[in-house]
Parts: sequence; structure tokens; C-alpha cells
Amino acid sequence: MSGLVRDKEARFVWDLEKGARVLDPAAVRLVPDTSSGLIDTKLHLAAAFRATPTTTRRPLTLGRAAIDDLTFVNAG
Repeated sequence: MSGLVRDKEARFVWDLEKGARVLDPAAVRLVPDTSSGLIDTKLHLAAAFRATPTTTRRPLTLGRAAIDDLTFVNAG
């Protein structure tokens, strides 16, 4: 499936995400992050970033350091 999101083309590979489904934006309930300094949101985003496979063969870098694949992220 492909589509446009904010003038950017996106492609979704449904075979890779068995539980994926299209959501109705009007039915989504947003929950405010009440943690100090939005730490819960930051931790969630960091975990999601590390769990997402890259779409390029180049190493991911953050600032001047390459991001290592952490063994505990892939355990299980």
C-alpha cells in the first residue's frame, strides 16, 4: 500500500507488520504525558527509534557517534 503524507510518498509493507491496521484519526484518543520533562515520551521515542530497522546501508549516526545495535533490544 502506498499513499501521500504531507506531500511525502510512503509505502507500507503489510506482510512485515502482521498486527498493523489503518486507524481512523477521529477515533484516536491522545493522552498527555504528565512525567517530569516529558521523560516518558522521550524514552518511548528513543526505544521506538532503536527498534526500527534502517532503510539504508549507511550506519545511523547521532551527532558524531554511530548508534550501536544493543543486544538487549533484540532479546526475546
